[in-house]
Amino acid sequence: MTNSKGRIAGLDGVRALCVLLVFVEHFVLHGYNLGGLGVKIFFALSGFLIVGILHAQRAKVDAGRSAPMAELKSFWKSRSLRIFPIYYLALAWAMLMFAFRGQSLRSDGLPYYALLLGNIYVQFKSHSWSSISHLWSLSIEQHFYMLASPLLLWVAASQHRRITLGLLGLAVVAAVYDFSHFERVPQPYLPDLPFFAFMACGGLVALARAAGRQPMAPVGLLVVFGAGLALFLDVALALTSLTSPGPLRGLRELGALMMCFAILSYLPAAQDGWLVRALEIQPLRYLGTISYGFYIYHYFVPAFADYAGSFGWLPYAPALLILAQFAFTCVVAALSWELLEKRILKFKGSSGAAKVAASVAVPEVVPGSPQSPSQAAS
Repeated sequence: MTNSKGRIAGLDGVRALCVLLVFVEHFVLHGYNLGGLGVKIFFALSGFLIVGILHAQRAKVDAGRSAPMAELKSFWKSRSLRIFPIYYLALAWAMLMFAFRGQSLRSDGLPYYALLLGNIYVQFKSHSWSSISHLWSLSIEQHFYMLASPLLLWVAASQHRRITLGLLGLAVVAAVYDFSHFERVPQPYLPDLPFFAFMACGGLVALARAAGRQPMAPVGLLVVFGAGLALFLDVALALTSLTSPGPLRGLRELGALMMCFAILSYLPAAQDGWLVRALEIQPLRYLGTISYGFYIYHYFVPAFADYAGSFGWLPYAPALLILAQFAFTCVVAALSWELLEKRILKFKGSSGAAKVAASVAVPEVVPGSPQSPSQAAS
């Protein structure tokens, strides 16, 4: 199931499922943490990609074939071409909407998002969700890139595992502290460092793969995934007397982290398995390909089901309108990919980071995913 470039089959399908979780959380089933799970898997995929790329770039430096600053410039050229064009296109659209409604161009913290500080704005300034707050997770992604890129490119590749383990440990300590003092933590809860745990987890899997190691046997990964799912679904409520929201939330985060580890460890090692074949179904793969645009645009599309009252003559009108909204968002994302994003990405061809991305066999990932206003990034 790998192509001539060594692409890891199944990861596009995972991206598609994650963006489906986000869509369902926002427009179908609120409050079930589905969007929260999607964003955490996206974070882990991002760590898998970015740490793998930076590790391979630093290996070039160690071999005397490049220099850290050259690789840093190459990395940021590649990232900027992938992330920024439609991100700032979306912010420009938000500005037009605000102007049309007679609102201030500072509405909803727009200047914060322009500076990639969306998560800071929601947690520490507004304490509420808005029409553009689904973009908060891109801020966390960029903050991780800003930390990881100089750190890993200026340190020998042989030390990358220790650095990533240290980052994971620091993120876990920060999360434990927050969850033990959860009643005093500003809400919605959108911190940088605790979320870095998911990216560090993905990075450790990428480093193990680069070293030719399988983190765990498939049976063990199945157990880890099952245990993580149980924690995420609050099985702990039935097994313990926990009532405090902080520890319970912490267990959910631990469960999500375990599932991310299991997914990213299992798929590269099971390329000929039935699960990968299912994830490689063409419609799912294509949704994974356009999922970044789908994520960016989906919250700007009106909720079609809100107009179900005008279609009283139509059986199952709410469900059909949700399907129509999903299809419309797919069309918008596909047009964005075919007419804009794919053409911009041609400029990555001369980038060293782009060549490294192919060599580490990891596709582009969606930079995070939004949460519903009904859940505080859970």
